[in-house]
Amino acid sequence: MRNFILIGFIILGLTSFSQTNRKVYLLDLTQKNSETNLSRYYSVEAMLDFIKVPYDKGTSINDIINYPIVITASRFVDNVLTPTEISTIQNYVQNGGILISSSLRESDLFAMFGISNSSSTDSLFFIDLDTLQQPNLFQYINDSLETRISLGRPSVINNFFTREYTALPSSQILGSYENNSPAVIKNSLGSGTTYLFGPDFRDIIYRNHTNQDLNAHRTYSNGFEPSSDVIMFLIRNIIREHIPHSVYPHTIPNTYKSVVLLTHDIDSRTAIDSMHSFSTYEQQNGIKGQYNITCRYHNDNWMSNFYVGANAKITQLLNDGHVIASHSVGHYPDFADFPFGQFGNTTANYSPFYNGSFTANGTILGELETSKNLLENDYPVTIKSFRAGHLAFPDSLIIGLDTLGYKFNSTYSANDILTGFPYYGYRKQKFTTTKSPVLEIPMTISDVFASNPINANNYLTKVQTWLDASIKYEANHSPINLLIHPNRQYKLIAQQDYLNGLPNTTVPYGFEDFGEFWKSRTSLNYNTSLNNSNDTLTVLFTSNVITEQSFLLDFNGLDTVLFFDSSNQPMQFNWMQWNSRQRLYYQGNPVGIDELYGDNKNIVNVYPNPTKN
Repeated sequence: MRNFILIGFIILGLTSFSQTNRKVYLLDLTQKNSETNLSRYYSVEAMLDFIKVPYDKGTSINDIINYPIVITASRFVDNVLTPTEISTIQNYVQNGGILISSSLRESDLFAMFGISNSSSTDSLFFIDLDTLQQPNLFQYINDSLETRISLGRPSVINNFFTREYTALPSSQILGSYENNSPAVIKNSLGSGTTYLFGPDFRDIIYRNHTNQDLNAHRTYSNGFEPSSDVIMFLIRNIIREHIPHSVYPHTIPNTYKSVVLLTHDIDSRTAIDSMHSFSTYEQQNGIKGQYNITCRYHNDNWMSNFYVGANAKITQLLNDGHVIASHSVGHYPDFADFPFGQFGNTTANYSPFYNGSFTANGTILGELETSKNLLENDYPVTIKSFRAGHLAFPDSLIIGLDTLGYKFNSTYSANDILTGFPYYGYRKQKFTTTKSPVLEIPMTISDVFASNPINANNYLTKVQTWLDASIKYEANHSPINLLIHPNRQYKLIAQQDYLNGLPNTTVPYGFEDFGEFWKSRTSLNYNTSLNNSNDTLTVLFTSNVITEQSFLLDFNGLDTVLFFDSSNQPMQFNWMQWNSRQRLYYQGNPVGIDELYGDNKNIVNVYPNPTKN
């Protein structure tokens, strides 16, 4: 690792550098195709917001000539484009443009994309990627669950419809379906290149984000299911391949490779009675835990009123520096079937009752509103986060969360929705809906094992399962959202063994702290430019950048990198070698605690802990 201070001593004439020619263009074909919803547009927007490459968006095909890379937010369908528009697209590629699209139907563009035929089928379930042909396109894609991505479960009779192609001899097949027909095709035309995917982007991003996949996940929890992430990695690598010295914001704060978000669901009297052991351990080790409280203020056939009388114990969580959040009122197993309900719920008028088969008088708003207000009235907190009991996800959950001012949700299992990364949730689990400001941070691993549950005799094998999965998430720089119910002492030992078994490049981090980091990352805007000799890269931020945000950069061949804030003032960044292709640029100049405090270092509470440098 080297510390190299990158300071712009002279503010360059930044406006003299062309910014547009290092941006991606998101071509929105929604209206042209007369589509009735924005699901395809949201899919590609979500990918570009994850990659965080500078991009513009628009509906004009004439504008594509201003950009080095164009990605379509919908399909090229039959008989929609005019002959002039088809000619514009072909000339764009012929003259050096890079075009990325999916689910191609317009036959006049077949040859440009390297195919002679496109047909529709609903009987394909996997894509096998050929990672050896073009290694640069497949960086971060190396696990067996990444080189074969899942579209659906073969036991389902019919999958969603996807396109299979007949490739021309001149094209390169980067991925194939299980029947060996091409699924991802690269083709060269003139000085340009096209990339074509068989599945519609909507069906491998948006469908999964709204949990409308046809059981595509290969594990539900405590495993590794990166199918959606692989598509985003591949698109990111294509952009890196064609925009020299690409830079993108790191998906993890500072210089870490991953973070563990330690969350606890308090949904039983046993958890209320035992959680102090977890809280004390975490406080002593500088870890900020997230405690999701079930606000059980009444008895029924399902649970007792364990929230009543727990004030002192929950207050201790706050005194130990932890965060509390809502885990609903009743933790009902049929929460996913609840009606939306009405506003104005209180403990006096909201009285759901589970009779052993179903819940009477339960509503989504009742669970969200009553629990949030109860916690905020009983404690000096603002409730920002929610996780449903049993990870039950009613269709209107996000609408309720957004309306009531929640910022974060953690109700989906990461494996189930085929991504380990946060994203902004959609108001309905449908294609005909809109995006919300509620950030979904999916749960990754937990103490819930459907078969062979965790117990005092086998918890060490469960710890190893967590560690095995965590190593894979770390390799992708994905957060690890760990759920442990703090209701047994052996689970505390399991938690300690797990944290002690992690590499020092993965550290505990506050759940809501990471949520705020991701929101800041998503809202970050910047442009990059190369000087005429292509040896100096300038990064100009056009919005505020937080201190925790670092950046990955394809450095090879550069002499200098200059960072400027939104006021054109130079910023100081250090760098470390990240891998063979990339450097990580980070802010600040970390020093050791010994240097600051000497023999008095025991007075310092380090967070996150463990840490480094």
